[in-house]
Amino acid sequence: MQKSLPSRRGRRRGLALLAIAALIILGGIVPWILTTRNVLPESWWGAVGATFTVVSVILTYTQLRKSKNTERASTAPVSSRRKGGLIVRASRQLCGSTVELCRGFETATRGADFAANIVERKTNGVAEYIGEFPPLEPGNYTACVHESALMAKVTVSSGHTAEIDWKHIHGTTVH
Repeated sequence: MQKSLPSRRGRRRGLALLAIAALIILGGIVPWILTTRNVLPESWWGAVGATFTVVSVILTYTQLRKSKNTERASTAPVSSRRKGGLIVRASRQLCGSTVELCRGFETATRGADFAANIVERKTNGVAEYIGEFPPLEPGNYTACVHESALMAKVTVSSGHTAEIDWKHIHGTTVH
């Protein structure tokens, strides 16, 4: 049975990281042995310490850049064939509010199936107020914010991200 391509990539990346870790460990053990045998002077360890410091700073910077890129990608379209996404774009007045999401359009007696908080997110220096739900099964949903009596009916399709736009509200009325 042939393995899928993403699984192979993950295995290759893991083996590459293991090889790099082994080289780094050997790169520290070999000079230590040579120093204990008086082949290398002890003053040489200053250069080794500086090298490890520089490498650790580079690795930290690389990880920070990688995490920033994954944060930006979180509002990208949902790629799953079976699930869809839902984003609520809101006004500043709703920041900190909880958006409750119920399955179906008839929700008078049921509790929330999902919830998301409206948070401030800066993109290119511009503040946005967004509530992002986890991947959802396709179907009809009702979103509401009980504090402000806002309600919206939305249909989530597989592989797509639906949006509710509550950016232009005044009081409890949606425009």
